[in-house]
Amino acid sequence: DSSHKTAIAIVVPMRVEMIKKGPTSSVLQESAQKYVEAAKISNIIAGYIRNFGYPARAHNDANYDTLCVPIAVESGFGELGRMGIFMHRVHGPCVRLAIVTTNLELPDSSLQKSLHMEEFCKICKKCADNCPSGSITHDDETYSRNFRHWSIQQEKCFSYWKTIGSDCGLCISVCPYTKPDTLFHKFVRFYISRNFLNQKIALFMDDLLYGRYKKIAKTNPENIFSA
Repeated sequence: DSSHKTAIAIVVPMRVEMIKKGPTSSVLQESAQKYVEAAKISNIIAGYIRNFGYPARAHNDANYDTLCVPIAVESGFGELGRMGIFMHRVHGPCVRLAIVTTNLELPDSSLQKSLHMEEFCKICKKCADNCPSGSITHDDETYSRNFRHWSIQQEKCFSYWKTIGSDCGLCISVCPYTKPDTLFHKFVRFYISRNFLNQKIALFMDDLLYGRYKKIAKTNPENIFSA
């Protein structure tokens, strides 16, 4: 609702092991399940706020009246990445969002706004290199809708989804930020945030340990591990 003054961002992480199987129906299943979870949480919170006499509206998949990503970015949860979707500070792009808007007075987020993820995206380009439809650009951000950001070619992306009969998720799968939240990967995220040289080293190590390109079958998308 445009009359609402405050917003609550809700981030639901997807399971890395499911997204890593993309492009298969596992990605579709996991994405849909987490959209449902985000919708449940947002509606519960909105209902709870309304019980106190304040107007509140849940915004979730197929029922948005606001843009989730700018609110999630402003909250300090993450940034907008090269693949044109929200990247969480811990889970990377492996998340689904929902928003609750209300007139209830809420404190501003205390989370750090600058996470250096956009800077890392500028040198990484792993999602663009692996995108089977060529929907993700290798170029710098451009101005669109009055702000500077990366945009994907949505028609090409969705056309590929129709070809394989499922969500793709390959860009999310290969992103260096799509990793389990282990102590080691916590350190890597902190290391990346320090300076440009650390980002270059981290990208080199990610390519070395996990590979630069992910092999997918050309004739049977379900058989993603064939050469």
